[in-house]
Amino acid sequence: MVTTEPVAIRPLREVEREYVLDALLRARGNKKACAAGLRISVKTLYNMLRRWGVSDDFAQRRRPESVAMMATESAMMATSQAP
Repeated sequence: MVTTEPVAIRPLREVEREYVLDALLRARGNKKACAAGLRISVKTLYNMLRRWGVSDDFAQRRRPESVAMMATESAMMATSQAP
């Protein structure tokens, strides 16, 4: 009998959020440069940020290592609010 151990897989939405916020930090808050680097439109980037409740001064207030922690906290909040 083959037993499989559960694999810890992070939800794609969580990974996407962390990746985009990291890109925004690397672009030093420049949304046009961030969107270009991600190969998405600036409008799509703004929609993502609005959906996630990210403020306009996010990049100025955050350090890169805090993005992962913020993404984890947000995912935990979303999970606890799920019906």
